Amino acid sequence: MPQNDYSPWIQRSLLIWVFPPEDLLEISEEEGLWFETEEEIRRMLALGRRKAHMLNWVRRQMSRRLSPTERSCVRLHYFWDMSITEIARRQKKDVKAIKRTIKRAIQKLRNAACSDSKWHI
Repeated sequence: MPQNDYSPWIQRSLLIWVFPPEDLLEISEEEGLWFETEEEIRRMLALGRRKAHMLNWVRRQMSRRLSPTERSCVRLHYFWDMSITEIARRQKKDVKAIKRTIKRAIQKLRNAACSDSKWHI
């Protein structure tokens, strides 16, 4: 591992830049990678609240409008990041059937969003 220059080295597919610690002291807080203005923080917090509100709406609509199978497929695919093939294997169904189920469920959620005056898709 290089110690005295700014060249990168790779360990287990991770690119790492090595800086001498004294060089890090010369970087001002405003130049740092993690610096955020008050406005950026407020904007991101508002975005987080909006996302949480939308996610609650989606979950509520899933429980109201989707069948248990549709709910399960959407949850596994979009919330648990499971592939269509994995879902089909887990539910002992054909891949095409899972794709149709997810497509139908997403269409139901889109229709719900279009009919709800708060959401414009």
